[in-house]
Amino acid sequence: MLPLDKVVCSQGLGSRKHVRALIAAGRVQLNHSTHADYRHMVDTSTPTTITIDQTDYAYHPQLLLALHKPKHYECSHNPSHHNSVYSLLPAHYVSRGVQCVGRLDADTTGLLLLTDDGALLHRLSHPKKLVAKHYTVTLEQPLPSEALARLQQGITLKEFGARLFVAHALTQTDTALSFSIYEGVHHQVKRMVASVGGKLCHLHRSRIGNLCLNALTPALAAGQYSVLTPQQAEAVAHYVTP
Repeated sequence: MLPLDKVVCSQGLGSRKHVRALIAAGRVQLNHSTHADYRHMVDTSTPTTITIDQTDYAYHPQLLLALHKPKHYECSHNPSHHNSVYSLLPAHYVSRGVQCVGRLDADTTGLLLLTDDGALLHRLSHPKKLVAKHYTVTLEQPLPSEALARLQQGITLKEFGARLFVAHALTQTDTALSFSIYEGVHHQVKRMVASVGGKLCHLHRSRIGNLCLNALTPALAAGQYSVLTPQQAEAVAHYVTP
């Protein structure tokens, strides 16, 4: 049980002072019932809808979002050359502090997760947790078999100080290369491919853990997002078997 003002504030819907003023003015409803006392206790273990000035907001104790990231968006609150991915989200989600679970480069597309759950963020991003990230690489021309073998054997990046391996079977069809990794080193996929002589045209992340971008319902067009269910969150955090 939590007081009403704390419940509303936790959703990024305003400061405690602002929210208390809204409640006192009768502008806040909880499950379509008005409560003018900010101390009203709320059972957040059941589905809860907050309404402010006739706009509904579903209550989420913790938030995990899936975003179909388009090209030319930066995973930063202070982008340098393009728009921020946070501009694609509702302001109250940004206000409650959602963060990218690993960044995608501005020219990389695909599945991007954002959460305000620090423990989940660590679980999904740390290499030792074995949450695989699956990518499709579009190349200017196919790689020779010896280059594919080198990727399978592991690539060493100087500043990382360890060999980086393809997490699962690497496949190639014409100029499409598909594989998974566990880490999230800066420009990792691009640099791994470049190290064996490949020239990358486009990079797309299709899956994280067992969560596939193409399997989300409803389907997400580039620039769209959805709030993931607890069941989907569990699917993300499990080892992926292609």
